[in-house]
Amino acid sequence: SRAKLLPSTVVRAREYAEEALAWLVTDGVAARVVVEAERHGIGTLALACRIYKSDGTPPLDVRFTDVWSFLQ
Repeated sequence: SRAKLLPSTVVRAREYAEEALAWLVTDGVAARVVVEAERHGIGTLALACRIYKSDGTPPLDVRFTDVWSFLQ
């Protein structure tokens, strides 16, 4: 469910994204996954995911600029 966009919510969102992407490392698809979460304004949560590939090719950057919009 939707939560107020507090600093603790931003931390939890990052942790949830890290947990959701952990299988990439476990299964050997990625060497490492780095997630950043940040609040934009009073009502927008953004996530940036950088996936470092196991084969050493340049990392893949995926950015969600308004996470709440994906949940509605």
